[in-house]
Amino acid sequence: MNIAEYKLDLFREIDELSEDSLIEVKKLITQLKSKPSAVITPEQAEELKIGREFMQEYHETFNALAK
Repeated sequence: MNIAEYKLDLFREIDELSEDSLIEVKKLITQLKSKPSAVITPEQAEELKIGREFMQEYHETFNALAK
């Protein structure tokens, strides 16, 4: 399941909730937004790895050209 499918599934579940439950969901969302997330998805981890590898190659190239 990709992130878009996951969000759609959540929206469908939220749509079936009572008004009181929606208020509780809103409170939970507010709490989650106020905390930095320490958990990353596998997709985010892969993006970070690719970015790190790019920066390493960039620095190696820059250092080689600087010599």
